[in-house]
Amino acid sequence: MNIKPLLAEFIGTFALVFIGAGAASIGGTLLVVALAHGLVVMSFIYTYGQHSGTHINPAVTIGLMVTGHIKITNAIMYIIMQIMGAITASALLSFILGGSDSGLGATQFNPESLTSTQAIIIESILTFFLVNSIMNTVIN
Repeated sequence: MNIKPLLAEFIGTFALVFIGAGAASIGGTLLVVALAHGLVVMSFIYTYGQHSGTHINPAVTIGLMVTGHIKITNAIMYIIMQIMGAITASALLSFILGGSDSGLGATQFNPESLTSTQAIIIESILTFFLVNSIMNTVIN
């Protein structure tokens, strides 16, 4: 397999986590954090779209694999690179921002108002919207 798509997935996922989580952990507002994520995705679609499709999310890669738009072996390699990019970005952010003292990894999840089951259902629905949007705009 060509190394370019694998590097594209690593770098794109690294950027998404580093910039997105970085914006959240330094106290960015909801709008700033949303824009950080959206602008990273947009810029990397333009930068690396021709190399890998810029999945930068295992859910997207799995969706494309299930529908036959990417081979299983390539999907596995993409997912490995996405996980490596996310872990590397998280580790670097933790080092730069001082670990847990920075709020890195903190969420707005309030177990008193939302159960784990409810949170999983919400995440599943939102992931469906993401993959569905990609499948119906980029693929079709």
